[in-house]
Amino acid sequence: MSMPTRKRPRFPKVMIGKIGEITALHFLRENRFRVYDKMHDCWYLVEMKDFYNTLLDDEKARKWYSTHYCSIDTKWEDVEEDFEHRRKVNIEHYQKVAKKLETFVGKDKIENFKEYLGKITHYPDFVAKKSKKIYIVEVKANTRRIDTKKEMEDLMRAKDYGFIPMLVTLNVIIETADIVMECL
Repeated sequence: MSMPTRKRPRFPKVMIGKIGEITALHFLRENRFRVYDKMHDCWYLVEMKDFYNTLLDDEKARKWYSTHYCSIDTKWEDVEEDFEHRRKVNIEHYQKVAKKLETFVGKDKIENFKEYLGKITHYPDFVAKKSKKIYIVEVKANTRRIDTKKEMEDLMRAKDYGFIPMLVTLNVIIETADIVMECL
């Protein structure tokens, strides 16, 4: 049976983008930027804020838990321990994420940062810090432009909150030798 061969394999755009982000991350760090690359934390901080506030209110938390984890005939005594555990874990996780971001951005800028995140729909690739300045970083591989008007507006909105928008562009070129698949 003949196996496919190809002189130059094609790579999906998402793979090129990820390689670009990793390269930009290293480039920023080499240039003495501190980089926060766990952007899911930013999403979590904004999107889970209402849920966190619900957990802090005992009555609302119990109601939320019972609608998501209990059937009609569930007795509260049977699930109270699980409820308290889940509640504690979620509160601690939210507080941990909030503290990590506050430590990175700074106590004086965290409220502006939260407000900025609440106003955008496209989260940046990184947040970087150098000389007490905060940069909102978007990385584009193999293109010199931001894809949509909304994405550009979200990046530029950083200025309104005292942050510096940064666009990192790079060309990713992947060289490969001939690829041969062979059944043995």
